[in-house]
Amino acid sequence: MPVKNAIELLKIIDVDKDFRTALNKCKNLDEVSMCLNSRQLNFSPSELDEAVDFLHSKCQTYEVADQLLSKADWIKYLLFSTAKQ
Repeated sequence: MPVKNAIELLKIIDVDKDFRTALNKCKNLDEVSMCLNSRQLNFSPSELDEAVDFLHSKCQTYEVADQLLSKADWIKYLLFSTAKQ
């Protein structure tokens, strides 16, 4: 399920430094897609939003919520900034 994939990405992005580095090195949306596909983490922007809303509702502190929203913003930036190239 794509929403599950987005949730998984939000969870692993902090702990898998190599994967995060690989995503940061992507120069365009095709490379980002290939990187996500290599981990079977396909999802749409609306599915990412749904995943963030779901996880955000489970946050018990403002700090955890801020961390989640920061990760989501980074992923959105990565997707949108590479889409223009």
